[in-house]
Amino acid sequence: MNGLEGTFSDRVDFFILDINNPDSQAYMDQYAIRGRSTYVLIDAEGNELGRWFGPLNEAGVTAQMENWLPES
Repeated sequence: MNGLEGTFSDRVDFFILDINNPDSQAYMDQYAIRGRSTYVLIDAEGNELGRWFGPLNEAGVTAQMENWLPES
């Protein structure tokens, strides 16, 4: 995740939800996050663009995100 943040920090806001924190529950419900290691890419209108589970393949996720995101 840290590599993705470094690559996309100028185009993406990263938020980490703690599944044990009740303050995170509304977001988890809204985006159907049911467990740990769930990653969701959401556009500015709240539409889901992509979803990944488990350990990330950084190169694969980077390629997908480059296709979805506008140039900086």
